[in-house]
Amino acid sequence: MVVYSTVHGQSSRVYSCSECGKQYRTRTGLWAHAATHASSSAFCAECDTHFNSQLGLKYHLKHHSKHNERRFAISKYLV
Repeated sequence: MVVYSTVHGQSSRVYSCSECGKQYRTRTGLWAHAATHASSSAFCAECDTHFNSQLGLKYHLKHHSKHNERRFAISKYLV
């Protein structure tokens, strides 16, 4: 999973995905990418949007809550 390479005489660490070969400079980047290969998927209950990870769904749900807060704030002033 971890591949080391030498660039311009300097040793630099490259983390490669064992599934597709995509490379990352940080282990964190590789871990985030690896979640896209996970077999589990997540769906939004409000709009049925599909996500490859629970983290993607979490960020998406914040969008729904912000949208609802704005709608409530506008209707409050219209009454």
